[in-house]
Amino acid sequence: MRKGEPAYQAEEGLSEAEWSVVRDLELTQKYMSRIRYGVTREELSSKAFHARALLLIRGLFDTVDNFRAQIRRFFDNRAYQGNDQNTV
Repeated sequence: MRKGEPAYQAEEGLSEAEWSVVRDLELTQKYMSRIRYGVTREELSSKAFHARALLLIRGLFDTVDNFRAQIRRFFDNRAYQGNDQNTV
């Protein structure tokens, strides 16, 4: 990206706010996949790692249900309206 260029992709027909949310969703999907794979790796076995990871996971548990409910509402409200423009 060159200096002074918008950080979003106008050619895709998205506003800057829409592009920002789309990018955040892409990153969320990417990191959720990485974490799912990462926590199954056997080399992650130190007590220090487990202590830190469990603390962070506890914090995630506090927000995951609300996050899931909110994106589910967004999806359900748009995907099932019967409007081709809003379907996935």
